[in-house]
Amino acid sequence: MLWDDLLAKHKVSLPKSSGRCAPSKCQLNYFQENNAYAPAHTSWIWHPPPYAPNGPWVGPFAGRNGWVEVMHEKDPFGDEHHGCWFLYARGSGVWYQTGKYIEFAEHGDAYNHFKAHGNEEMCQAAAAAGYDTIIFLAHHDSTNYPCAEKGGYPTMNVEIVATKLQGTYSCGATPPPSSAVLRSGWATDECKCNNGLTRTNCGKLFEERLASLAAEPTNGLNSTVLQADKSPIESSTDCSENHTSAVDPVWFANCNPAACLRIFVTSSSNSTFNIGNSTNGALKSLGFRWCIDHTNSVVYAMQTAARQPQHPPHHAAYFELDAHPTGKAHPIHACRFLASYWTSGNVVRVYQQDALTCTSSYAPSQLPGPDGVTNVTVHIS
Repeated sequence: MLWDDLLAKHKVSLPKSSGRCAPSKCQLNYFQENNAYAPAHTSWIWHPPPYAPNGPWVGPFAGRNGWVEVMHEKDPFGDEHHGCWFLYARGSGVWYQTGKYIEFAEHGDAYNHFKAHGNEEMCQAAAAAGYDTIIFLAHHDSTNYPCAEKGGYPTMNVEIVATKLQGTYSCGATPPPSSAVLRSGWATDECKCNNGLTRTNCGKLFEERLASLAAEPTNGLNSTVLQADKSPIESSTDCSENHTSAVDPVWFANCNPAACLRIFVTSSSNSTFNIGNSTNGALKSLGFRWCIDHTNSVVYAMQTAARQPQHPPHHAAYFELDAHPTGKAHPIHACRFLASYWTSGNVVRVYQQDALTCTSSYAPSQLPGPDGVTNVTVHIS
């Protein structure tokens, strides 16, 4: 992983970029998007799969005694109350101690091994068995890797799961882990991680660099204008407060005249399910503030502008439901839906279904009620 502002600042000579996605069957290419969770203003050098067991992601290969560079985004899917999911990111400057680890190709292999149903149960079982880390070498996931399908790759990175941390925090715990778990520099310095940021970081220097990006020219490094990552300043995307019934987040009171949707997820199937933010092809959530109450299965979405732009990309928020059938170790049945606003009123539309049937209905209609909110139910059957 490369930091674009530092490359520009130090006038590093680079090959021509391949653009957003790495080209098919062409290694060591310079490109922009390895995964959906990488910080803005970063780029990558392409190392295609397959990824061999006991590679550089376990530390000793690089002479680091179990220390490996990683990156993590604060849990966008609501399934990291047990376990923190990192991606291998050499160059991030954030080092994680893998400790005792075990490797698998796919998630289902680990579910079977630990006799678990879903990610959190897997992490709990692995931690109880004495493992600090689970490593996945070949997980296929178009949500994690939006460029995988275009490049024809089964996967684009290695998942490193810290079984004893909590991915609901950007640092993996509160207070942040000690230097026995996270470090900076060459895995030699203290990592003063700040949970107020969206991604794993080592504190002050990371914040200062984000703040300086808007002021520094890119020297033609990328056609994309670099901007500071402002998401940490916004409200948390997890509004689970363990209420016995759903309670609107404070910012949701400002719904008039903005488009606001309160989306209740229900299920009549014999499954447990996770709710998370998602994508629609290359499209990501834009122009919406949102959060998920995982305790009560409610999604809150509010358009931050007074109206839709006249030309694409239009404002929308994208979400995914992942269901784990009871008694089956292998997931994943999934559907995706979007929340948006059009002249007919607020809209929730299911746009993708993978072995999971989902429908949406309005109560009483697409038009907002007196509180400025449209109530919607997305039902899993």
